[in-house]
Amino acid sequence: NAGLGDLKIVNKFVTEEYKNLLKKMREWYLKGYIPKDYATAQVQPSSLQNANKLFAITNTMGFDKQGAGENPAKLDVRFVDGVKKTSDNQMFLWAVPSSAQRVDKSIQFLNLVFQDKELTKLLKYGIKGEHYDELNGGVLDVNKGLKTYRQAWPIWGNSVSLYAYEQARLGSFGGNPEKYKASEAQWIKDTKTSKAYGFIFNSDPVKTELAALNAVQEQYLKLLEGGAVDPEKELKNFNDKLYAAGLKKVMDEKQKQLDEWVKTKK
Repeated sequence: NAGLGDLKIVNKFVTEEYKNLLKKMREWYLKGYIPKDYATAQVQPSSLQNANKLFAITNTMGFDKQGAGENPAKLDVRFVDGVKKTSDNQMFLWAVPSSAQRVDKSIQFLNLVFQDKELTKLLKYGIKGEHYDELNGGVLDVNKGLKTYRQAWPIWGNSVSLYAYEQARLGSFGGNPEKYKASEAQWIKDTKTSKAYGFIFNSDPVKTELAALNAVQEQYLKLLEGGAVDPEKELKNFNDKLYAAGLKKVMDEKQKQLDEWVKTKK
């Protein structure tokens, strides 16, 4: 339930929803909708789609990734409304190293980057006039600096939260910042927040088990979810190996930490 219902830790690989997903993937695989070599292919599905060799792919995206500037143009169909999860803001984390001589100044600088617009633009886009131009409505055209300045977009993680909008993101909105902002506001309104938002699992107590579980998933997951093997036969084997590798211990530890977190949540 993506954290919208109860906060009970479950094994999704035994749920009816997951079983039905695998059945559909198997059906599509046998009908030829999924490439036979998908499990070993090195090419990205999006590249095949751009070359008109692939009809559709699944993806997760926000309101501002609606095929902007893509050729051929793509149609996005939303199957599931957005849910805000802790992992959405954990792609890139800022931290002060233990070897820092002035921890207080490091923290002050990190805070300043989120407070000073000019500093943010300098670090993210470069020098105004040389690497980017500022257009009407606060829109930033960053095309001139793409070859000479490596934009440090990853350090902000959720860059949508920045005050400035890149020109490239406005492609699906006719270059209109107001339409962009309106779409952003609607997206925020429609997006629900997981009840576990803010919870971070400390995996130290089960590091050994997690390593074993990852190995099992490497063996089974891609084949199952791509339809290459019969789920009626292999799904049980997959789950048996997961439990043998310590899945129950990991689930219990995560439930314990989650329950403790809920008690202290404000």
